[in-house]
Amino acid sequence: MYCYTDYPSAELFINGKSQGRIFKDVGSRLDRYRLRWNNVKYQPGEIKVVAYDADGRKAEEKIVRTAGKVAALKLETDRREIAADGDDLAFITVTMVDKDGNVVPDADQQLAFEVSGAGTFKAVCNGDATSLESFAQPTMRLFHGQLVLVVQASRQQGEIVIRVRDTKNSVPASEISVAVN
Repeated sequence: MYCYTDYPSAELFINGKSQGRIFKDVGSRLDRYRLRWNNVKYQPGEIKVVAYDADGRKAEEKIVRTAGKVAALKLETDRREIAADGDDLAFITVTMVDKDGNVVPDADQQLAFEVSGAGTFKAVCNGDATSLESFAQPTMRLFHGQLVLVVQASRQQGEIVIRVRDTKNSVPASEISVAVN
């Protein structure tokens, strides 16, 4: 298990059991930027990392839980409102989640995008450097359960409605809107 952090140390917990606290080694090529627990065995459940600042105080905490079966598409926009100038963009993160809202990291469904109202589909990218899918087509496969869709404002005020669906209909379609003012 590797943890990349700006903090000098962190403690790893697997299902509530400490795996130890590790400190960065600034003199090491491998361990100056990350913390490594090399003997951790996979177990479903909860992984928690608690990072500590230079004074040893708890500074940050991150929890990741094992995902269940795909259940829904979660859509989040970087902004709820964009300018009606014909150029402004909104970035929509699309995530496949389980019934508890956990990211399903092995989800790779093909998705289709419909954009209506006061804007247009601009591009989509899943972050997979090996993907040969076009950024300019309103369809793309999820990569590790996620991708980002870009919509562009028109010069008319109104609302852009973005509808995302799994092409095999294994989960319900999802919608989000962005105001164009």
